[in-house]
Amino acid sequence: MLNDNLRDSQIKDLLNRVRDLETRSPLRSSSITSGRLRVGGTATLLIDSDGGLVIDGQLTGEGDLEWTGPVTFTGTTRFEGDTTQVGAHHVQGNQDITGTLAVKGATTVENDLTVKSPGKVILGTGMQLEPMGAGGGAITFLPSGSIAAGLGKITMVAPDLTAIVTIGASAMVISGGLTAALPLKAGAAANVHIDSAGKFWRIS
Repeated sequence: MLNDNLRDSQIKDLLNRVRDLETRSPLRSSSITSGRLRVGGTATLLIDSDGGLVIDGQLTGEGDLEWTGPVTFTGTTRFEGDTTQVGAHHVQGNQDITGTLAVKGATTVENDLTVKSPGKVILGTGMQLEPMGAGGGAITFLPSGSIAAGLGKITMVAPDLTAIVTIGASAMVISGGLTAALPLKAGAAANVHIDSAGKFWRIS
């Protein structure tokens, strides 16, 4: 009777177990109840025992992403495509918007609102506010004329441009004629005079 040590020994079983460990996928359908899993190399995926997830590198995904709870993004962030914000939206810091902005609801401005030329503020379809140079601006009533201020004077223009009233620092000029239905005061002496330039003068 021969004693086959190679056949009956545990070396063969040990070799089979080593081969099984070399060829299996140990993380497939696995769970970690304590400790952490660390993936080395140029990128790091770290899941700690408190449920925190740390990714050092690039995260690329495809499909739907649903997240519940606070989210903080640090650094440059870019969103492409149609974006819908539901709920309160609080923005801190300077904002730069390129394109058309439509506000469909009541709006409250609690600080200065600056409109630079050639921009204007349009109210409905018949009124607009427009800056004109340093310290000046105009209110246009479409199609009912305009009121403009600047360069030390205020100008009111009729819709058909036939009547223009200019009020300056020392005089008021009316172009296009002056029509007034004034009552007559009997027995009063004349106390005004209109010269050849069309200026009014008080003479008494």
